[in-house]
Amino acid sequence: MTSVHIDRRVGKLEARVADIEETHGDALYDLKREVCEVRIVQKRSFALLLEHIGIPPNRVAEITTATAAEVDAALDADC
Repeated sequence: MTSVHIDRRVGKLEARVADIEETHGDALYDLKREVCEVRIVQKRSFALLLEHIGIPPNRVAEITTATAAEVDAALDADC
């Protein structure tokens, strides 16, 4: 195999590795955001349940999905 062939194969391999790293990083970030959102909604749900059975939790008016800003803030606080 000549050096041109090796260089071409290494170039293709480097491009493929870069694609995998980018996709993997994006997938991990999306997964972390989703888990954080679930935790926020779960905390609201639990607080509402406690309020319903008469144990005074932090006041939560209703269960809603977490906004993007709330998820970002929670991620910044290491959710």
